[in-house]
Formats: sequence, structure tokens, C-alpha cells
Amino acid sequence: MSKNFNKLFDTKNSPIKFRFAQLMTTLFVGLKLTNHIDWSWWYVLSPMIGSFLLLQLIRFLVSLLSDKMVDDIMDRREGK
Repeated sequence: MSKNFNKLFDTKNSPIKFRFAQLMTTLFVGLKLTNHIDWSWWYVLSPMIGSFLLLQLIRFLVSLLSDKMVDDIMDRREGK
């Protein structure tokens, strides 16, 4: 993969929404461990799980679109 693609998903420069998910997960874990909430761990960890799944979906869609674009360019060069 190219450096630009990897830079897009670098956690050091993560978008605000992913930092928000980390903050919410930290808050929920703290509340769960101090018995202020009685939620399942799935609910407590859902902000991080959801942001991870969203990131993977975006990566998958980008890879599909880039493969299709490369195929289209190659077909045009070959005159198909």
C-alpha cells in the first residue's frame, strides 16, 4: 500500500470522531469498574468496536474503488 493510504489511517492524526470514541470508551470503562453502570461489556466497549468496524468498512470500500479504477484505466489503455 502507498504511504499516503497508510497516512490516511494513522492513529496519531486520527479524526475527532475516533478520539471521541476513545474518550467515551474510557468513560464507560471507568463507570463500569466503579459500579456506576450495570451494562454488558459489549455496550461498554461499543464505541471502540463501532469505530474499528467503521474504519475497516472505509478501508474495504476504498480498496474496492481503487481496484475498479485501476481496472478501468487498464481497459482503456488496451482499447477494450
